[in-house]
Amino acid sequence: MRKPRTVPFVVTVGVIGFLTTSAAADTPFGERPAEAADFSLGIGYAHFSIGDSDSALEGLDMVRLEASATMAPLPRVPQLRLGAALGFGFVVDNASFVAVSDEGLFAEGSGDIPLWALEPELRLSWRQHVGDRGLFVEPGVGVGAVFARISLDTEDTDLGDPYDEWEEGLSARAFLNVGFEVAGGMAGLQFSYMRGEELDFAPNAGGDVEEFYVGLFGSIRF
Repeated sequence: MRKPRTVPFVVTVGVIGFLTTSAAADTPFGERPAEAADFSLGIGYAHFSIGDSDSALEGLDMVRLEASATMAPLPRVPQLRLGAALGFGFVVDNASFVAVSDEGLFAEGSGDIPLWALEPELRLSWRQHVGDRGLFVEPGVGVGAVFARISLDTEDTDLGDPYDEWEEGLSARAFLNVGFEVAGGMAGLQFSYMRGEELDFAPNAGGDVEEFYVGLFGSIRF
């Protein structure tokens, strides 16, 4: 059975602007309360797979957006961060995909965004500052879920209707933020690896979820 053709693409990332107050802008790095909460937005590239090399959904190129917020639950240990995140990824590819329904019916089709995923998570991390120049590293872990949707406009099908299916499962993520402080917030890079439970769209389109992600983020404190 023919596998989908994925089209490599280059994600053009714009500079993320920061909203700051005049008081924050006049505050030197390192003098903001370390336990302050923050809100971040990020964008980047994800290599997303559902199943192994036998799956029609293996090795997809995905644009991924993420919003997250963290706080320090223990004022005496401001490095410890507790937070939540919501990721949204989508594949941009109008090549032909082949899927087989649970009833054994055949479907072939394409879509401008054939697959997208929603990834809510709870996170725990440790933000360690390095030196006095505002640099920091922040390793952490997250637990949550992944909700994925396939949507195809069928071209050759026994189904008679567009192929539109949802699947969901639990997930876990390890991530590393590397960045620096700016007036009123932070900016940097995030690297992460996520594994999720098996999603079973069809006999030739299913398996465990795997995602490698790298992207830019910017945050504001409040």
